[in-house]
Amino acid sequence: MVSLVLVSHSRALAEGAAALAREMGGDVPIALAAGLDDPPGAIGTDAMKVLAAIEQVYSEDGVAVLMDLGSAVLSAETALEFLDEERRARVRLCNAPFVEGAIAAAAQARIGASLEQVVAEAEAAGRDKGIAPQQPRSPHEVAEPTPLAVPPEGTLKAQFTLPNVLGIHARPAARIVQMLSTLQAEVTVRNVTLGSAPANARSLNALLLLGARKGHVVEVSAAGPDAARVLDQFQALIAENLGDPPEEGATTGVVLAAVPEGALKGIAASPGVAMGKAHWLHRATPQAQAESHANTPRNAAHEHQRLERALAQARERIAALSEHVARAHGASAAAIFQAHLSLLDDPALRAEAERALSEGFSAEQALQRAAAQLAEPLAQSEDALLRARAADVNDVVQQVLAQLAPSALEEHQLSADNTPLVLCAEAFAPSEVARLPANVVALCAVGDSAVSHAAILARAAGVPAVFGVGEALRTVGDGHTLIVDGDGGFVLAAPSATLQAHYAERLAQRDQQRRAAQQAAHLPAQTRSGKRVEVAANIGSLEDAQRALEQGADGVGLFRTEFLFLDRTAPPDEEEQYHAYRAIAALLQGRRLVVRTLDVGGDKPLAWLALPKENNPFLGLRGLRLCLARPEVFQVQLRALARVACEFPLHVMFPMVSTLEEWRAARAMWEEVAAPLGARAALGIMVETPAAALQAELFAPEVDFFSVGTNDLTQYVFAAERGNPALAHLNDAFHPVVLALIERVCQAAHAHGKWVGVCGELGADTRAIPALVALGVDELSVAPAAVARVKQTIRALP
Repeated sequence: MVSLVLVSHSRALAEGAAALAREMGGDVPIALAAGLDDPPGAIGTDAMKVLAAIEQVYSEDGVAVLMDLGSAVLSAETALEFLDEERRARVRLCNAPFVEGAIAAAAQARIGASLEQVVAEAEAAGRDKGIAPQQPRSPHEVAEPTPLAVPPEGTLKAQFTLPNVLGIHARPAARIVQMLSTLQAEVTVRNVTLGSAPANARSLNALLLLGARKGHVVEVSAAGPDAARVLDQFQALIAENLGDPPEEGATTGVVLAAVPEGALKGIAASPGVAMGKAHWLHRATPQAQAESHANTPRNAAHEHQRLERALAQARERIAALSEHVARAHGASAAAIFQAHLSLLDDPALRAEAERALSEGFSAEQALQRAAAQLAEPLAQSEDALLRARAADVNDVVQQVLAQLAPSALEEHQLSADNTPLVLCAEAFAPSEVARLPANVVALCAVGDSAVSHAAILARAAGVPAVFGVGEALRTVGDGHTLIVDGDGGFVLAAPSATLQAHYAERLAQRDQQRRAAQQAAHLPAQTRSGKRVEVAANIGSLEDAQRALEQGADGVGLFRTEFLFLDRTAPPDEEEQYHAYRAIAALLQGRRLVVRTLDVGGDKPLAWLALPKENNPFLGLRGLRLCLARPEVFQVQLRALARVACEFPLHVMFPMVSTLEEWRAARAMWEEVAAPLGARAALGIMVETPAAALQAELFAPEVDFFSVGTNDLTQYVFAAERGNPALAHLNDAFHPVVLALIERVCQAAHAHGKWVGVCGELGADTRAIPALVALGVDELSVAPAAVARVKQTIRALP
């Protein structure tokens, strides 16, 4: 097989081109010679790096070298001078466009083409970008067929209408070329709709130049012993939507860019797409009522009674809300309101309120002053997660103020009919999202972030949301049509009729797919080629586990045990933990249960665990680091897990591992408590740091499994906090760099017979699932509500 070397001044450019080329080329060997090492990451090329890359992938079938800029050619030519004459004869420098050439070369190399064919196809990629005419004919206005220049004797022909939005783009073109590699026939394809000349069907670039899109009619001509088989296989490929997953096979001809022109860009807070009439949230104003009560000094005892009564009433209301959310969305989402209940009893809040009451302030003002003491430091924090927690304090205060001023306690005042509404606000309080009316189909906010509790609840409820849209959202008035794309993180205000029709069809298709997925939720997830992928659930409680099984989960890929430790004054003892873990293991009846040991610190501090203040808690004492530093807490959890492992199959997973020493220390502590009980469990690690991913080859012989936490891995790869709206463009787990690390983990694991899961949000992203499966991921662990959709996506893969 011919191998490729990509020579670029930029490492990032080379990695991106290589990622695209590998999608076309599969296992074609590709090496990079990109950037300079001194200083690290500098722009430039180095002849010695080019030489090393050629040696790395050298093949007797030949090496094709592609270069991005003129001076890269000089480096490549210099490298050739250091090769012996025999090897130099098998290396070709390609005069090809860097990205398009790499894709074309990889596709040809994959099907076993010669070095000359690979180079010719790569260089042909630069002749045209394949852009269709500005005003193509309607698919119904079929042009007269253009005859072949020399029609071969016995030619068979058939016409097909392309069913998928992108038509013959790179992936289908590569499949056609690969399909024909085993057949004996001369095959051409022409775009009847556009009246194009016949194209060589064995040339990826020639196929792309057809400009064939959805609804276009293409004519396939085949002559030779396998001509009939060619037409049969084309028919089968058309029936399979040209290999595109259902999401890409929408039945409208509108092809949208990643962010359409004129869109209001924000943060993708909750996935999904919705369309409805804008409605600004008109809140009740207990704040104003509170100010009126604050003008005159009050009797301290009377105001104390008023405040206590309001706190009790708010407690009942929040507890009821927590129960509602637990029933509807699971205990993990309900834990938000358990934290709100804890805020009502916060000693700092109480002490400050009592002090203000003693000075003659009203209950309303005393509460406001006390809340400010808690909320203002959070709101001013540089940490987006801590800023988001300030919204929780304000939400709780508003609940209490509403009890002090009952006339201000109102629900959302929305239209009584079933008109789909997109609710707009400056920001959303968690309690507002928890009790959305049924006709609210999406949320938009001027501010807020994807890590706020409002965003978490929107995701749990399956309500698309785009936050952080900014001042531009204020130009949207009540009643305006809005399209909210929570997948892409943008909002379309006053969309055209064409866009509305496109999204209406997209929504109808998603609804149909959702129903089909739900019907097949309890069936295995297996690609059409037979690869089985486990689809497990992320849970935080027994209720979540029950819901996951109802949704068709194959098991539990992530049990977040920290929910047992949060919002309490002392840690759970061994008995409490044992019964909690055992109940879930018993419910699963032998299905895989992956329990993550205590993962706190960072955005999840513990009130009962005194920790030093850290300037950057995400880079501080968190996860396994914290557990190793506090063995008296860690050992209790490990003993409880070991007792469960004596009765049920169990996987124990350690979070935030960065070094072999951390892993070995954790394993030693497990063995210390498990050995006396005779307990056995599979032990694995979370891959959340670049250090763990880059050392996967060292971990693989020792661990039993890996699980990639893409949320943290992405923010650490790019040194960009995922909750910071200004850095949202860097919060891209689908970036080639992140995917390359996942691929590295999979390769290391599989070399030692170990499995790899993904338990971050990327695992539920239908756009990313094909890439994850192709990279070798064995398990996807997602929110219970996403299980059916993820399984359906996997089944559509080739």
